[in-house]
Amino acid sequence: MLLHSFFITPNNRKVEAFIKHFDLDVEIHQVNFREQEGLDLILRLAETADAFIENMKPGRLEEMGIGPEALHARNPNLIITRVTGFGQTGPYSDQGGFGTVVEALSGFAAMNGFDDRVPVLPPLALADMVAGLYGAMATLIPLRERAVKGGPGQIEADVHQDVNRVGASHGQAHVLGGD
Repeated sequence: MLLHSFFITPNNRKVEAFIKHFDLDVEIHQVNFREQEGLDLILRLAETADAFIENMKPGRLEEMGIGPEALHARNPNLIITRVTGFGQTGPYSDQGGFGTVVEALSGFAAMNGFDDRVPVLPPLALADMVAGLYGAMATLIPLRERAVKGGPGQIEADVHQDVNRVGASHGQAHVLGGD
């Protein structure tokens, strides 16, 4: 059973508590990527940004004309972090990588629950949160490097590898030993 709790804003707008909790102290811009006006806004924001973090399928930003080359043309020192389901290259890179898919493919779901039942997924967006943390932490490294030495940077993080890192020894033991 999935529980939803809501927060009511002063102007009587209903906001999910999950969103309210995770969006604390965050500047939010809603952008329509299908309109040139939205793409232009992204490029304008990139001019003064320290970092740009995206989580689209590989090649999607380039198709829209706002890939790393276009972003660095506006801001040569911009740090770009690309969080995808399965990385920018490789056999699954063109697949959408949702948390539940990754939790299943990584073996995380199979090592939870009971042997005589179906695998158990976590009751929260675990893979997505882990990937977000890895992506955020990875973004800090070139930010520090840039502060010391200058220059741009690009980081790749993929949800599948991040979840594998978290449960690597348990997942490997389960696969190899059946435990």
